[in-house]
Amino acid sequence: MWSQKLLSTLAAATMLAAVGCDGQAGHTATQKPSGQPAVQQLGNVGTFSAVSTKVSYPAHIAIAADGTVFTADVGANLVFGVKDGVRTVEITNLAKPLGIAVAGNLLYVGVQGRGTVEVYDLTAKKAVQVLNAKFKMPNSIAVASDGTVYVADSLANNVQVFDKDGALVTALNGFNFPAAVAVNDANVVVGDQGNHRIVVFGRDNKLIRAFGQAVDEKITAVQDFKGRFTRIQDIALKGSDVLVLDSYHAHVQQLGLDGVSKGFMGRAGLGLALGIGFDSAGNLLASDPQNKRLVAIPQELR
Repeated sequence: MWSQKLLSTLAAATMLAAVGCDGQAGHTATQKPSGQPAVQQLGNVGTFSAVSTKVSYPAHIAIAADGTVFTADVGANLVFGVKDGVRTVEITNLAKPLGIAVAGNLLYVGVQGRGTVEVYDLTAKKAVQVLNAKFKMPNSIAVASDGTVYVADSLANNVQVFDKDGALVTALNGFNFPAAVAVNDANVVVGDQGNHRIVVFGRDNKLIRAFGQAVDEKITAVQDFKGRFTRIQDIALKGSDVLVLDSYHAHVQQLGLDGVSKGFMGRAGLGLALGIGFDSAGNLLASDPQNKRLVAIPQELR
């Protein structure tokens, strides 16, 4: 069972900005010139510090293979990791950390205040890389099994793609506030918040399909929400399905990548959740900032 000590370790959060849009622009991949240096000078980066109990505005979460749950705390300008109910790692001097991802012993952190994505070696406890690009709002990060890195820049309205060495390869365009990105061996999936839809690409960065529409204000029955979204805050992949956290309605909708909705999951009092992710035991966790905790969401569909 998920430790109650861990579930109660987070503090109140604030909702990230949302952008509305009525149009549905086409999606293109903009190829970047080759020969760019993979990284820039590290400059001002975060610092591994003594762990504290400081928590302010937790946003996205990421779970490592060893079960450590990392949380980006926007208000406290730090990222911390908790394992078995104990806070084990803390990185400070992060100016508004947003998207985070873990791949092996590397922790990727999108730092909006510096316009960077910074890479930290959790074993050596130091920054080792800064991706060679300038970001406006690096809101979500996903790392594929081959090391390819995807960064959803919500204010730039694109998803930038980097190779395993950190060189910028291409940018996926045509979004309005892409709030979330997830990847598996077959697909790249983007939560396009402003256009109220999910966009699916192949790993070759070619568009496969997009699905979803805004919620009609007259809808009240849960089943009528199928395929509709108001504020896509985060996504997670489960097999061939995508789980979509709609923070406005405080529920998670499960859909096939063909766009067919399979139902909803959630729990009473979830509130304005900001992030979701699967722990090493297969539990679906969500940040529950209003109640100052992480919660395990029952995965039975309704």
